[in-house]
Amino acid sequence: MTNYIIGRQPILGRDLQVHAYELLYRNGPLSGMDGTAATQQIITDLLLEQGLSETVGTHKAFINLTRENLLNPILEALPKEQVVLEILEDVAIDDQLIAAVKSLSTQGYTIALDDFVFSPEWEPLIELANIIKLDLRVQTREQNSELIKRLKSRNVELLAEKVESYEEYEFFLNLGCDYFQGFFFCEPSLVKGTKLNSNQSATLRLLSEINNPDVLADDIAAVIQQDVGLSHKLLKYINSAFFSLSQKIESIKHAIVLLGLDEVKRWATLIAISDISDKPDQLLHLSLQRAKMSELLAAYSGEKDTSPYFLIGLFSTLDALLDLPMEEVLEKLNLSEQATEALISREGKAGIFLKNIIYYQKWELEEVEFDLDKMSAIFHESLKWERELLSNL
Repeated sequence: MTNYIIGRQPILGRDLQVHAYELLYRNGPLSGMDGTAATQQIITDLLLEQGLSETVGTHKAFINLTRENLLNPILEALPKEQVVLEILEDVAIDDQLIAAVKSLSTQGYTIALDDFVFSPEWEPLIELANIIKLDLRVQTREQNSELIKRLKSRNVELLAEKVESYEEYEFFLNLGCDYFQGFFFCEPSLVKGTKLNSNQSATLRLLSEINNPDVLADDIAAVIQQDVGLSHKLLKYINSAFFSLSQKIESIKHAIVLLGLDEVKRWATLIAISDISDKPDQLLHLSLQRAKMSELLAAYSGEKDTSPYFLIGLFSTLDALLDLPMEEVLEKLNLSEQATEALISREGKAGIFLKNIIYYQKWELEEVEFDLDKMSAIFHESLKWERELLSNL
């Protein structure tokens, strides 16, 4: 396969559930491909040969297209029900391009205009577009507000991208935007006086006991068994196809004997976190990806015990899940100094891993300190693991 690096960013609907993913990619440092060639290679390798499900599951995929890509007949091999053809803002618009886009639209493809700023030559494409994307960092809030009002009379859906806060999401939601792209949902919505509810407080106490580094196996078993819901879910999960055990696990103590204390602590922690908040599902997905990427990056870097790195990645969104500062969350947990340092200040080896994983997720590749090809492989392995995990969780 030709050398390229790939990522994805979620596109959320008005209900903050995932509607689609934008595929992010660039040619690797040794491939010598330009943007058009990289897109063609992605279409051939990832979409046609491997299938979209490996990267976006059942969701739609937004694919950035240059003029040359749009004029290439290979686009018609893409599954129209699962792709959104995203026309880049710098394409040269003429009769040939308009005819090509019209043909794709007539065939049933969804058309999106990227980083849209109105100018008269875009009129023919506005008429063909299904979705118009507004980069909130390109124009002022006032300019974007006026543009949205102007576009609301058109038969198009509006996508606000590079949304950076819940306040910004709510502002453009109220203006009528249909979709939102950005990592604002990873930030806590800090409102003065926010308090944990009783279930969240109980879960944090449980997490603190489970992750006490000095805890004994019998104590862990007792703590988990006190929570009937957690105990039931954990046993059901351990007996699922994900573990493929040769015998049925009948109790938490039995699970500890067969899987080991660290494994039971890991999965009990994961299940507890999955029920801690009613925030968008994508936040849990990112937690899982960070957990697995941290573990894999630690192994790649020569660490023998990767369990602490998994836990740090998993806990990295607790502040957003609970709408509390991370410092306040960690006061309620019994974590190691290494974990606290990593989660608050992104320092230490674990903190450096986590920081680089977040850079990769946000596609800030110039900040990534590790080999990008390796990061891409780790990212894809984490997606596969997450998909298998959630199908059994």
